[in-house]
Amino acid sequence: MSDVVVSSTFTILPEAPTITAPSIVSIGQAHVDMSSSTPGAVLYYTVDSTTPTTRSPKDNPTLGVIVTQTRTVVKALAATVGSGPSAVAASPQVLLACESPSITPDGGAFVDYAEVVLRSEVAGASVHFTNDGSEPTATSAIFEFPICVGKTGTVIKAITMHPLLNMSAVTVSQVFTVKAAKPRLQPDAGVFEEEAKISITTATPGAEIHCTVDGSPATEDSPV
Repeated sequence: MSDVVVSSTFTILPEAPTITAPSIVSIGQAHVDMSSSTPGAVLYYTVDSTTPTTRSPKDNPTLGVIVTQTRTVVKALAATVGSGPSAVAASPQVLLACESPSITPDGGAFVDYAEVVLRSEVAGASVHFTNDGSEPTATSAIFEFPICVGKTGTVIKAITMHPLLNMSAVTVSQVFTVKAAKPRLQPDAGVFEEEAKISITTATPGAEIHCTVDGSPATEDSPV
């Protein structure tokens, strides 16, 4: 009988997990799923660029992993009882952007001026805006108080920014049309002897009043 040959220890490692992440930019947060083809394997993961170990958080197959920071890379490994950990799998970068801000009112016709409010549903975000037709950037004015629009033809553009997310898409308002208050005649009618002295006023500061006395419609070319 020959001598007994004893093999070295065989270590069976689980298959590396499969990570499924969105391939497009998600708004606010993203759901990442992971799975293993090894029966009974437990998946451990990280979202902070470190290498996962069996001390890392465990994946909940029902909930998956919720990513809340843009450019996150999810890394994961699989492990079973009595086996070593699998190779580490890594997702592509998960890209997240802010939700675009709202503009209220969204354009329209107003007398004297319009007060406009910009709002973001992203906690901790700032809203940057322009009202001169240019595209908003990180250096544009930050919305803090209602914007007073007093110039007709104004269009407001706004973005949402957050330190952990990509900049939102630009929200563009409809055109704001701002008109002067309607002039007031005093008196506005009556019977007079020889002549009538009529005063014309408006509530709009700095407005010019153009008028006619021959029954024709008043225009910008009419006498002031």
